[in-house]
Amino acid sequence: MKFIFLTCILIFSWFMAGCWDLAVIENVGLVFSVGLDMDNQGLLVVTQTDPVFVKEAKDKVETLSTVAKTPRAALRQFEKIGGKMFRGDKLQVIVVSEQLARGKNLMELFDVFFRQTTASTSSYVLVSRENAKDILTVDTTDKPRIGIYLTNLIEAAEKTGNLKSRKLFQFRQAFYDFGRDPCVPIVKVLGKKNLIMEGAALFQNGTMVGALNEQQCKAALLMEEAMPQLFIEYEDVVVGFAPDQVKSDISPRFEDDIISFDINLTVTGTINEFSGPRKKYDLGEEQVIKDIETHLNTYLKNQTLAMLTKLQEVDSDIIGFGKILRTSRQFNSLFKQINWEDEFPNVKFNITTKTTIERTGALK
Repeated sequence: MKFIFLTCILIFSWFMAGCWDLAVIENVGLVFSVGLDMDNQGLLVVTQTDPVFVKEAKDKVETLSTVAKTPRAALRQFEKIGGKMFRGDKLQVIVVSEQLARGKNLMELFDVFFRQTTASTSSYVLVSRENAKDILTVDTTDKPRIGIYLTNLIEAAEKTGNLKSRKLFQFRQAFYDFGRDPCVPIVKVLGKKNLIMEGAALFQNGTMVGALNEQQCKAALLMEEAMPQLFIEYEDVVVGFAPDQVKSDISPRFEDDIISFDINLTVTGTINEFSGPRKKYDLGEEQVIKDIETHLNTYLKNQTLAMLTKLQEVDSDIIGFGKILRTSRQFNSLFKQINWEDEFPNVKFNITTKTTIERTGALK
């Protein structure tokens, strides 16, 4: 009986994780970030970073870079020169240079991440103004490892409402979603040791076709009912406005063979910054508040129109107007009869904004 009991314990222990498949952390490369560039011959320049866990190591991050035809070929090269197996299940960020994003279909490059079982599809996707390698090799001696640093930047910007992050699986969803195109944040180097997020890259059929600036990004975020911090300037006044509630109502119409959308933005919020002559602008007066609301309405309408105009110029429907048309019971048959990519630049927009200031500070 004891023999059978001991035998069972030994067999059970053999199959326990950590016994027969133990992986020594020093012998495994946990890829935190990947950079994709293109050289003068049109080949990929792939850069990856992984944390170093050896106490004696001088650098806390190992950076490897190679030229290859595909990301998979680059991975094989990394394993040869790195002396260890690399895993992508901890991948935080994929950075693609603007040059590559404008010249290649990114879904073809991202294919390996979806087919590799050890790769994470929850990693963030960024487009860089400079080479992606320059982003991944920026001096971070006083910051977390580059993959974590980029992730912190993205999440902080999203929490403050300045941009909408896009993960790898979300990029794929938008790519295959009829009537909607992908967009991802743009990152660039600031000084010698800092990075900054600015605007968003616009895509069509997996290729970058343009970009939105920060103000246009905020207009797009409002249409998704996000709450970005707004600043307006008029006369001798600067106003900071923090939305507390956003309602975006988008309704399609088809009249006289023209597709149009009625866009109604309703925003309520708080004045969290005000700079101007207090004798001239008393926030306790109703007329002063109405004037600020009027200027906010004008600002929102102009920025929304500028954003939509840019989208139509480059034929990138990141808002998903085509999807709204396709999923509408009334207009689904119309969507099937047209080529949305050809039709989108000719769509008309009717924009209405209504801003309400509920508070003028923390106590009032």
